Amino acid sequence: MDALLSTQKGNYLLVDAGELLEAVRVREINAALDFLFEELVSTGPAPTKRQRHEVFSRACSSILAESGVRNLEGFTEKYDLKCPVYGVHKQLRFSYASGTNGDLSLYQRVNIDKEMSVHDAALKFRMIVDGALVKRDRCIAMVQGSVLQESNNGAAANRDLLNMVCPVVDVDERDAAIERLRKLVLSD
Repeated sequence: MDALLSTQKGNYLLVDAGELLEAVRVREINAALDFLFEELVSTGPAPTKRQRHEVFSRACSSILAESGVRNLEGFTEKYDLKCPVYGVHKQLRFSYASGTNGDLSLYQRVNIDKEMSVHDAALKFRMIVDGALVKRDRCIAMVQGSVLQESNNGAAANRDLLNMVCPVVDVDERDAAIERLRKLVLSD
């Protein structure tokens, strides 16, 4: 179920709804699948903003776990780091962090179809890197690439902007995301 939830790319709302109570014969499998599809696949309204956020959060958590990042020393969610931002000391919050001060990695969930989310992440990562608090390749933006196909409001340009500031990991490309995280964070 977790694997399906992490790969659904926000296109469907998948929930654990039960199980078959009796065995299905091999020759009846297609009919059973057709019946279940008709009964269980929702053609109703699109997922809510909250549901999409939950899917994105689960996908990020799953990829961090699968890549081994969650097992690193100091892994935490909601990590605050004090950093000067144009001369003003601010607490910058990141979605996740791993490592210790000398080997810190920061991860930020970024909604690439939301300009504010992109600008927030870009500014935070730029200030962190310019202040030599964390290496550029250890500041990682986590995005949902499926938004690029769904959106015409500048998501591609937003992704390009993020790529100029930090590595971008697309959680919708699960295997590539896991491999990229391993290369960025686990290999030295």
